[in-house]
Amino acid sequence: MRFFKSKLLLAALLSSLLFKSGWSQPDSSGIKTINATILLPLYLDSLFKTAGYAYSSSIPRFAMPALEFYNGVQLAIDSLNQEGIKARIEIVDSRKPRAIPQVFNSYSLHKPNLVIGVVQNSSELKQVSDLALQNQVPFISATYPNDGGVTAHPNLIIANSTLKTHCFGLYKYLQTKHDKENIVLFYRKSAAAGDRIKLYLNEAEASTTGKKLNWKMVPLTDSFSIAQVGYYLDSMQSNVIVGASMNDEFCMRLIKSLSALKTKYRSSIFGMPTWDEYNLTKPEFRGVDVYYSTPFVSFSSNATLYNSIIKKFKATQNSKPSDMVFKGFEITYRYVKTLSQFPENFMDHLNDSRNKVFADLRFEPVLTLKDGEIPDYWENKKLYFVKKTDGLVKAVY
Repeated sequence: MRFFKSKLLLAALLSSLLFKSGWSQPDSSGIKTINATILLPLYLDSLFKTAGYAYSSSIPRFAMPALEFYNGVQLAIDSLNQEGIKARIEIVDSRKPRAIPQVFNSYSLHKPNLVIGVVQNSSELKQVSDLALQNQVPFISATYPNDGGVTAHPNLIIANSTLKTHCFGLYKYLQTKHDKENIVLFYRKSAAAGDRIKLYLNEAEASTTGKKLNWKMVPLTDSFSIAQVGYYLDSMQSNVIVGASMNDEFCMRLIKSLSALKTKYRSSIFGMPTWDEYNLTKPEFRGVDVYYSTPFVSFSSNATLYNSIIKKFKATQNSKPSDMVFKGFEITYRYVKTLSQFPENFMDHLNDSRNKVFADLRFEPVLTLKDGEIPDYWENKKLYFVKKTDGLVKAVY
């Protein structure tokens, strides 16, 4: 469990949210100040009871992602402030009763021109996107990799690419870079998520031009053995394994098996975007090249800014920032600044690179019906492939 340097930050955060305070630059130039709202599941009612903070000096795990994103937002606010950007940014705890509808109330003094949200499920995504559509406000879903079944919502912007996009990107990458190798896809037997990944990869194969991959699709139970994996490997050529599962134990078992077989077989393994959280420094994972796709790559570009954020975060929190801190910074800074520059046609500048922070985000309209005219939503289709060996990033493609 990670600890804050003190509870003062939490107390300040609570006060600012209770009194609906935000941040703004003094507007003495006549330039209109734009309003942005950040929706975060902060669980303040759970963290704070009548007697005060309820968890001594620790932060419960369920609250950590949103609080880390919040810290990234604060760092972005500092940077925007230094640049003189005319913006008011309000943080709203989405776990409070009726917090989401109140953001869009017509009587609000600071109705948002942009909403950025860390939503937790499909129903919440749909609720926010419906309200954003009714009020003609762009809504960026910052971290939820799902469309929630939303259709005809041209103001919904999905920054964290969906599983389908990752699968299509994986197929294209293998087709381009590894088509001459022995490719084996392992999936969990009778697992719905594994079947969904297989479905997307089959869709990608059917829709992709060029030579199809000659690969094997092999079901495994959760108790598969090293020998079962080795049976499908070729000692005479390089082997590329695809871990087609969202189950962490299954996937880590695959990596361990390849590590145990590394003296006999040359192998690498490709997995899902959730693999960025795996701790691969343990001995049982050594010697295996592990690849995963991600739309966010803060560590591979803009080293000066990356190191600056690490330094500032350590000074205030006495720890290293997580990926959520960098996401909070990147999305808030880039798109609040873009909105300030293009308040009348923000949606036309989603891919404007002049405010790039770390990643090359590339939003494309998604249409369920091929002949549809209104986008169901805009999704970031730009993916990077990260290569890790023994827990260290070796390359980004």
